[in-house]
Amino acid sequence: MVSLVVALTALEAVSRVVEPRLSADVRQMLAQNEIADRVREAKNEDRASILVIGNSLARASILPDEIAVAIDSTEGKPPEVLYITPDASGINEWAAAYRKAFAPDLGVELPDLIIIVAGPWHLVDHAVSSPEKLSAYHVSSRDRLDVAWNWFSDIGARCRFALAGVSRLFANRERVQPLLFYGWVPGYEVTAQRLNQTSSLRAEDRSGRDEPASVRPADTTSRLELLLDSLGVEPEQVLIAAVPLPEHYKLPESVVSVARARGINVFTEAAEKEWPASAFPDGYHMSSEAGRAFSRELENFIRSRQNGGYQPSR
Repeated sequence: MVSLVVALTALEAVSRVVEPRLSADVRQMLAQNEIADRVREAKNEDRASILVIGNSLARASILPDEIAVAIDSTEGKPPEVLYITPDASGINEWAAAYRKAFAPDLGVELPDLIIIVAGPWHLVDHAVSSPEKLSAYHVSSRDRLDVAWNWFSDIGARCRFALAGVSRLFANRERVQPLLFYGWVPGYEVTAQRLNQTSSLRAEDRSGRDEPASVRPADTTSRLELLLDSLGVEPEQVLIAAVPLPEHYKLPESVVSVARARGINVFTEAAEKEWPASAFPDGYHMSSEAGRAFSRELENFIRSRQNGGYQPSR
């Protein structure tokens, strides 16, 4: 038992050292801890700051050079454009990550403009896809108990959330397992593939069954409301933007209603029109050229709502 504890402790220490090398997604989630400092540094340099909240869709569609001109800044001092955009994330991760970085009781400087970039269902309440990532990288210590109690419906997810909060090795086990086991455990790769295939077939079988309307989740927006209430800036400093996708769509009315009730502008025009297939080279994310065009449309929308130009708070 003592040997096992020592070995696990050593592996935990090593995992935290090599953590940034595991993936680009891990590196950007770790970088979220520095965002508040970068906003403060920009303020000290008399520079404005723009915070983009979203996922990989936001990174592909909001280009820093294009969106920076949406906000007036001191001549020769371009705005700082920052991103909270973890892969495969939604409103759960965004609300938690923003509250961790910019909670009101921290007394930190806040961004001059906040752009929340989302697809058709990213802003409505949904189950947490990864309790491990949420716990390890996004949730603050003061929110941990509330999230564990109210954001999960089963004890298993709560246990995974709790364990990932103290163990990076556990939180990143899906990334670490291939590195450790594929090369060292005989037969691991074949067995893992068989298990994954069986799991996928079961998931496809479940997803093919139509659920009655009475048991489908409603388009509730409690997490979005939590995020908006936590922003700490004036409504005119916030924008919700619907990102274009291969098929045009409209944001849920519940999302639009929540935003407009708070005086927050919603930009949906670009997502409601048809874009050419060439705008989505991988069938999902915008190309750099299409992202540049979308960023310009977004910049024009911001300026049109600010009576000739957005004036950052100082």
